[in-house]
Amino acid sequence: ATHFSVREMDLWAAAATQLGVAVENARLLRETQSALRMRDEFMSIASHELKTPLTPLKMSLYLMGRKL
Repeated sequence: ATHFSVREMDLWAAAATQLGVAVENARLLRETQSALRMRDEFMSIASHELKTPLTPLKMSLYLMGRKL
């Protein structure tokens, strides 16, 4: 059986902790990137949907302004 010194055990524990942090950071990065993609897609759709009805309204206001 292999016996590890207290120092070796501490080093392995520190390495395991760092590995856990790295894995968690990678998970959080993936979640954040996914949320940003969803936000960008929503903003694109919302922007398009708002511009569509505003175009005829802007044209009507422009024509009304020219008549004055």
